[in-house]
Amino acid sequence: MKKLILSLAALSVLAIPLIAREYKLPKEDSIFSITFPDTWTVTYEDESVDALSPDEAVEIYAQTDDANTIEDSVKSSIEYLEEQGVKLKPDTQKETDGEHNGMKLATIGWKGTDQDGDCTVSLIFIQVTDDTAMTLIYWATDEMVKTHEKDISAVLESMKSLAGKKGKKKAEAAAEKEEK
Repeated sequence: MKKLILSLAALSVLAIPLIAREYKLPKEDSIFSITFPDTWTVTYEDESVDALSPDEAVEIYAQTDDANTIEDSVKSSIEYLEEQGVKLKPDTQKETDGEHNGMKLATIGWKGTDQDGDCTVSLIFIQVTDDTAMTLIYWATDEMVKTHEKDISAVLESMKSLAGKKGKKKAEAAAEKEEK
């Protein structure tokens, strides 16, 4: 099974597919959402979503993460990639910081190899609230990125925070308790 790691550098603004389904994480007290085409196979759990394109060439995995353990997230993500047969080329590591749909994000990327040959590997960390982040893992050959560019871009563009209103309500409730 080929895996696809998405590159934010390749992110272009495309419309969400007309037939798509939104997944909210975590399932209870959701703070983040991501949308996948209905034709994709999705495994939706309490704190994660794993989606696979119909041809099994693209896999996008997203999970909630304690924002205080990003270093641990990087380590466990790299271990997962190694278990999948991905070999990173450390001298190609690139890191970028930015913002996406109002959320801070950091990307770590490498060139590497897997069972299909040369590939691009990325880890994306999105700060959704002060204490919760989303971690996305993916890798793919350049050919697969081109083949699935429209769906990949739509999935990435769909990522959004649901915490805005909840965050304000929690802050107001905490301030109200302090006043009493």
